[in-house]
Amino acid sequence: AKSLLPKAKPGESYQARIAPNHLNVLLNLANLIAKNQTRLEEADMLYRQAISMRSDYTQAYINRGDVLLKLNRTKEAQEVYERALFYDTDNPDIYYNVSTEYLS
Repeated sequence: AKSLLPKAKPGESYQARIAPNHLNVLLNLANLIAKNQTRLEEADMLYRQAISMRSDYTQAYINRGDVLLKLNRTKEAQEVYERALFYDTDNPDIYYNVSTEYLS
């Protein structure tokens, strides 16, 4: 029976392999919460949770960076955007965010 269970891919946690839709739910919830300026820390926590479940989840990095900018944590935001670039060098949104951060 164990052989029928899904196996984690290298570098991916078993939790992320078993419930990839859970990641989308976390991201969508964090996106909704981030619209409320008083709940940005909560949104940040959800983005971090999504990233911990799948370290190459670039959209979570991008959105977390946006929230960090709203929290005036620019150095952290820059690091998060650069981490997203590590996983996805072809994403124009990441380059846009990095460039606007450098120009500000």
